[in-house]
Amino acid sequence: MAVDLVDEQGLTVAVIGTGFIGASIAKGLLESGFATQIVGEDIDSSALQQASITRRLDLAQDAQVVDIWVLAVPPDSVGPWLERIAALAQPGAVITDTTSVKESIYACIPDGLRSRFVGGHPLIGGHQHGCEVPNPHCFADQHWILIPGDADDTTVKRIEQMVFALDAIPVHMTASDHDRHLAMLSHLPATLAGMLGGLERDLSFAHISDSNWPIRTGTSPELWAQVLMHNRDEVRLAILALEGRLQELLRALESGDKSAISQMLSD
Repeated sequence: MAVDLVDEQGLTVAVIGTGFIGASIAKGLLESGFATQIVGEDIDSSALQQASITRRLDLAQDAQVVDIWVLAVPPDSVGPWLERIAALAQPGAVITDTTSVKESIYACIPDGLRSRFVGGHPLIGGHQHGCEVPNPHCFADQHWILIPGDADDTTVKRIEQMVFALDAIPVHMTASDHDRHLAMLSHLPATLAGMLGGLERDLSFAHISDSNWPIRTGTSPELWAQVLMHNRDEVRLAILALEGRLQELLRALESGDKSAISQMLSD
């Protein structure tokens, strides 16, 4: 898919954060030929080697040659990185992120970057922490949410090209729609799974392994706390909606109303 997407010289991409998602993006963009050079930054220097990073980012020097900035960092770190990039990036550079929250990210974009930023969220999981080997093919045929926001057409097309180079499928939506859907379909269910797992620690009795539980052992509680706080309004609404349904279920169980339970599950 990388054919004819970029000029003969290829692109320089900066990947900030080389956990599973960031490292997989770095390896995939190099393998596809979309990028000829990946510079990276991570608090864990050993992670840079695993991600096939060309070299560690020298912010002051590399900012003038980076074509695409990919912020694969926790939500709290996106704002500070955007401030750094705004001060140093070359005029033609474009920026995207990979966080599973969007409205709070758009609220902190510096004015000078609004036309050059497209929010992104590859829907492949990725809140796991630390133990996974980067996989450049993990995005193939998976949806990748893009939030154009105030970005100009050139910026949107460049980020779409990056997504296509990873064989993913770009899907456009608004930041508010993204956060509402993710609160109900991902953030709240995964949090509940983790809390239920805390109530019953002995998963082995049912032959359930940690790797099959919705929130795995090793997932960063700090990362999930950031996600929930950044999307707290939508998660709160999801909790209230679920609370109402659970109360209905409780009443049906107490009264022995099997038909009501069947109806609830079919709605």
